[in-house]
Amino acid sequence: MQLDQSVVEANGRLMAGMLTVGVLVVLLIPHASPAWADSMINPDYDHKYDKHVVVSQQGFTHPGILHSRAELNLIRDMVQQGRQPWARTFDAFRRDPYSLLTYKMTGPEADIGSVPAGYKLITDGGAAYNLAIMWYVTGDAAYSKKAIEILNAWSATATTNATDRIRHGVAALRLMAAAEILRYTPSSGWSDEEVERFKTFARRFPPAIDINNGFMNQGGYAAMGSMAVAVFLDDVPYYQRIINRITVGDNPDPLRDIAIARQIYPTGQVSEMGRDQPHASADVSTLAMMAQTMFIQGPALSGGIDLFDYLDRRLLRGSEYYTRFNLGYDVEWSALNAAGAEKGMYAKVSYSSRGRAVAYDLIYNHYKYVKGVPDSQLIYTKTIRGLVAEHIVTDFPGYGGLLFTHAGAQEPTPPLGPPQRVEVASVDPRFGRFSAADYVDIAPGSYTEYFTDADGTRPYVSGAHHNDWVKYDNFDFGPTPVDRFYISSGNNSSVGNKIDIHLDSLTGPVIGTVEMPGTGWYSQFRTGVAKLSRPMSGKQTIVIKQYGSNNVYKLEGALEWLKVARASAHFPNSAVINDGTEGTKTADNADNAKALAFTDGAWIAYKDMDFDNGSLTLSLRAATTGKGELQLHHGSSTGPLLASYSLPDTGGVWQNISIPHVRESIYGRQDIAIVYRGTGNLLLDTFQYGSGIPPFPEVDGADYYAVYKGQASRATASDRTTYADITAGSTLAFQPFRPSKDTRYLAIRVASRGGGTIAVIANDVTAAPFATITVPDTGGQWSRLRCDISATKPKNDGLIFMSFDSAMHLDCYQFDPPNFVEGITPVPPAHP
Repeated sequence: MQLDQSVVEANGRLMAGMLTVGVLVVLLIPHASPAWADSMINPDYDHKYDKHVVVSQQGFTHPGILHSRAELNLIRDMVQQGRQPWARTFDAFRRDPYSLLTYKMTGPEADIGSVPAGYKLITDGGAAYNLAIMWYVTGDAAYSKKAIEILNAWSATATTNATDRIRHGVAALRLMAAAEILRYTPSSGWSDEEVERFKTFARRFPPAIDINNGFMNQGGYAAMGSMAVAVFLDDVPYYQRIINRITVGDNPDPLRDIAIARQIYPTGQVSEMGRDQPHASADVSTLAMMAQTMFIQGPALSGGIDLFDYLDRRLLRGSEYYTRFNLGYDVEWSALNAAGAEKGMYAKVSYSSRGRAVAYDLIYNHYKYVKGVPDSQLIYTKTIRGLVAEHIVTDFPGYGGLLFTHAGAQEPTPPLGPPQRVEVASVDPRFGRFSAADYVDIAPGSYTEYFTDADGTRPYVSGAHHNDWVKYDNFDFGPTPVDRFYISSGNNSSVGNKIDIHLDSLTGPVIGTVEMPGTGWYSQFRTGVAKLSRPMSGKQTIVIKQYGSNNVYKLEGALEWLKVARASAHFPNSAVINDGTEGTKTADNADNAKALAFTDGAWIAYKDMDFDNGSLTLSLRAATTGKGELQLHHGSSTGPLLASYSLPDTGGVWQNISIPHVRESIYGRQDIAIVYRGTGNLLLDTFQYGSGIPPFPEVDGADYYAVYKGQASRATASDRTTYADITAGSTLAFQPFRPSKDTRYLAIRVASRGGGTIAVIANDVTAAPFATITVPDTGGQWSRLRCDISATKPKNDGLIFMSFDSAMHLDCYQFDPPNFVEGITPVPPAHP
């Protein structure tokens, strides 16, 4: 690449800022070392550009968006040596769907101003950024090729300008950060012609994001994207305009002026915390992203301003104030708006979605290791670093332990060596699911997004409007004909929606329809099942079409996965259609159709019955002439007993009977037998299991956010279990919880001597508990207890507070546990 700029062999200020603890030695990879044999690091890694820092004629330093050359080298070398926390975080980063070579683009689009295109730009921009980092760390040209492919596709296709200050601001940061790494590391293979075309594409963003009238965080997103575009285009007036906008300010309306003094008060109070916590998090995080880029660019272009130091380190004050509240502590709130009026827009702090975090790794590492700020001034920002999991973040780069960690934060553990190759599975193989994101074609309005839950981070199809569709080639129904089709979907419609399964094409025959109820939100998934019009086998082309939602925006559901099975426990199953029976006789049901008559010991069996993610209820259409019991056995009528259900005496009258199913651990595809035990007779028409509840992650008791009141400490039991040791009268805050429509249980593992109660509160510690758990005297041993919260669960997401009226040990808790077994576990902690 021919550069019309001066190349500086070493930038002393950048190197000093990043490497204040010792000198970083470039790691040369020995070809013959066994440790590198299965490494994902290219043994011929090109180190030619390790000191390649470009200073343009306009004075910009490149690479210079989010990461300097020294910082990129640090990330790479620490990962290649296996030093912590970089190696640990990289292991999560490389498994992220955005980081995979199998990533499937959601775009490009010619009209980048549309709402769907904005989301697609965010998604593809995130992938380009992650893949650029993956290339820089590993030296594997496949990653740079994939990243360049994304950038080139959008720059070659776009014909219109950006229109959305938020979405296009997020996308611009990601796209320009990726482009900066690839353009200024010539070994990436990005040609001059391709770079010039991308510059034209970059100029399509300012019409939407170079604005000074965004409401609070809206202006922050726009400024963040604008700064990235200005750096990439070497546009000094644009860059300085943004700096003036976020420091001095350029709008007399205090709610439209995004100057840092308007957003963060001298006390650290973040103005938009009076609205809700996610929007306020964006205020702090956008400023942090810009502070990082400004620091790399240096004071000459910014009028001597260092945003990290600006206004007596206002950014640090905002991070501490915001994080303190979101860890569960109280804060002093001033009801002043940004103009200083006595009656402000936000009279009190909002508890909505409490428990969020800002760009904590970036902020903490810079202030501690570059500015030398002691931990006593970083208490809350430091605390949240160890509590919030490293994963994909919607609006900002996540994985701070990899991307924004200073050399001085290296942990005193032996290096692990280079990262080895791993297999990355996007769908849990236990359930035979097919990712909905593995499509071959999709309606123009739909796109791929990602979400994280108990099963990890994975993609799903989102943005579907009325009659939108997704096409799959070679969808494998398997060698044996099946007639049950599952779809995991989420929607925000009060009436749900319908999903048709077309064979061959969108105009092909409908072979099944899934009726989906409302789930509460697009990323809160439930499983729907359809009986196909005929059994299917082999590889087929299918098209999924959605319709029927009453959403005001004509939005339908999001699709997580698809699967098929020979029989579904979640679909009405006729007793007379089975894979084996003994002791039964055919009889008439109430509709003059056929049912089965059972006497004591009679049974029916089913092969490959799919329970998917478990069940909550068993529903029967039956008639009995005495009390009896149904037993569910695994494999055969004499196999292990999985569950038993008491049947009422209906006096021979047909009834619809619903029985709670208390063992959610029965999941996946199973061979089962249903055995009848009783003195009377049973007539069975149909049976059906209600669908289960996707589990939330288990939370370790030692991972409390804060001790709001009283005393607690983190300890380790004799079986190496970590837990919280809690004194009487203490209240602890734990990580945020967002209930789904189906959320039913809260389970805990606790130890006590003397018993007591635990009051569980959502968000505001002064609110009434939504659950009160009575803990018996467990003799100091672990006991598992469960509480039904289906009628009392909180409506919105936020922190969880637990108040203990007596001394206890809390091992863990979990909402909707998949394998709950109540009882005492004889592995005691050292309990008083």
